Amino acid sequence: ASGFDAEMVAAQLRCAGVLEAVRVARTGYPIRLQFQVFIADFQLLLKKLPKGDRPAKLWPLQTATARITCEQIVKSCVSEGARVAYGKNKVFLSAEAHQELRNARIELKAAFAIQMQAVGRGQLGRSAARAERRRRVEEERRRKEEEERLRLQLEEEERRLREQ
Repeated sequence: ASGFDAEMVAAQLRCAGVLEAVRVARTGYPIRLQFQVFIADFQLLLKKLPKGDRPAKLWPLQTATARITCEQIVKSCVSEGARVAYGKNKVFLSAEAHQELRNARIELKAAFAIQMQAVGRGQLGRSAARAERRRRVEEERRRKEEEERLRLQLEEEERRLREQ
């Protein structure tokens, strides 16, 4: 019977203090993201920064630039009390800080959706107005043609009556 005994492994990890160390580490900063992963997830939040503060290009970012970009994103969206730390290659976030970032991203996406809907509705409205204008112009053209036809018809009848 080769393999590991799950109960024995769990007991050994518990006795060695590994499980407790992991639990303590996770309660401090449970979210740990590589700089590149963090930027990929939250790059939309860079739109909240003034244009001059945004990085010129996102990919590929050097580690130092990636860290600065992560700090800018966090600074723009996370409250002062939320715990955030930066390592050599990772951002360490408390659950609260991560939730604030996620909420900010959701709000920004909602604002973009509203903006896109407004643009779409504007285009639909302009398209409908153009169609209505074309319909009215065509209606006016037909009315004038009918008036002209009736005028010519009356003139023709008058001419016939005079000839008789």
